[in-house]
Amino acid sequence: MNDNQASDGKRFSHVYLERGEPVQDSKEARERLFTFFIHELNPMRTEFHKALGVELGVSVSNNYGSFAEFFRKGQLIKLLDSITIICQSLSGYPHYSARWIEFVRRVFDEENLCYRVDDKGGVHYKIDEEFQRNRTSTVRYLDFSRYGAVRAAYDAAYNDFDEISPKSKEAIWNLFVAIEILFKLMMGDKKIPRLTFKFVTEHLKPLVEKRYADNETALKVALKYLNSFCEWIDGAHNYRHGQKEEELNDPPLDIAVAMMASGTSSLRWLLELDQHFNGRQAED
Repeated sequence: MNDNQASDGKRFSHVYLERGEPVQDSKEARERLFTFFIHELNPMRTEFHKALGVELGVSVSNNYGSFAEFFRKGQLIKLLDSITIICQSLSGYPHYSARWIEFVRRVFDEENLCYRVDDKGGVHYKIDEEFQRNRTSTVRYLDFSRYGAVRAAYDAAYNDFDEISPKSKEAIWNLFVAIEILFKLMMGDKKIPRLTFKFVTEHLKPLVEKRYADNETALKVALKYLNSFCEWIDGAHNYRHGQKEEELNDPPLDIAVAMMASGTSSLRWLLELDQHFNGRQAED
């Protein structure tokens, strides 16, 4: 299939217009969500009307005009929350719930919004597909009892990052904690007080050298990667708890994404190293 065929049947604006960076809000997206809701989900309007008041504290009359006002001009966070509330209100109607989620996903994509919707209707920031693959592929390495505490800190990190207003500082620190716990596990009986550049160089480097001793090129690359991991550790320490500043600003989203992606890749690498040297123990 050539490029022309790949675009067959798509709207002109979806093929030829420059999309630019994803946006947080869109008049067109709001209108589309309202139109779908009022025409496709109208029988459930009473349930949604009640849920808005109970769950979000939003006073919306059960009529067309009031819902139009909410969708078109309501506070953005309340609108994003309402996507989930609508899904929950449709829990007894799985067909309608699935249609709603599918439609919202399409609107977010076509209107170039910076959000994604999970299978239960929860709204999260959308980074990119590679970021999500990196995140989810690491989870399968954590599916052993040995890594219970590591998994708890890892999940906490991404729960912080999934907030409508991401707690990026807390997310980076929890990811750091997950890596620190794993590092101490790998060191066994050695008394390692904390994860630092110094301790990683002293204690992890020998394991890396042993792991790739028979592959000179891989060893060179691994040692360079180890150095970059040490730099990541030093960077993460800037967002540790107990800073001298009374209020440390959260890292910008682009820095937070880079730190989370790099830290997650390092965690996965360490998990692979640990399972290479402690495979049977990891499976217990």
